[in-house]
Amino acid sequence: MNYRKLTIALFLLAASLAPISCGQNPGGSSVDKLTDYYRNDTPVKGTTFSPLMPGSLWRVVASQLNCYTDPLADSKIIITQFSRNDIIQAEVWRGGADEVLVNELDSEGKPWMHIRGGRNIDSPADLTRCYVRANSRYIQPVKN
Repeated sequence: MNYRKLTIALFLLAASLAPISCGQNPGGSSVDKLTDYYRNDTPVKGTTFSPLMPGSLWRVVASQLNCYTDPLADSKIIITQFSRNDIIQAEVWRGGADEVLVNELDSEGKPWMHIRGGRNIDSPADLTRCYVRANSRYIQPVKN
C-alpha cells in the first residue's frame, strides 16, 4: 500500500471513530470550525478529457496562493502560483469502486488539496499537479 492510500485510509478510519464537528459552507463541502476543508467535493464540477474524472472547481480568494509539490515534505517546493479569482480544479483519484474526495493531511493534521495546477485545467498538455492549503482563507467553492 503506498503512502497516499495509507494516509487516506487512516483519515477515513479516524473520521469514523471520532467524527469531526463540521458545518456546511454555502458550496456544500465539509468545513470545520477552523475553516479547513477535509473533502474536495463541491456541486460545481469542471470539465476534463478522458480518462480523467471532472474535479470540483474552487476559486482562489487569497491575493496569492502557492501550489506545492508535496504537502508532506519538510521542504515544500513551489510549482506555480495563483492569483485572486483564479479557478482551480481538484484532482480526483480512484479508490476501490469510487472516487476519493478526501484531502491529504500534513504532519499537523492540516488538509491539503491536490489540484490540477496548470493555468489551462482542461488541457491534456498542461497536467501540472500540485497541492494548495485547503482552507477558506485561500480557496472557496465555486457557486452555481
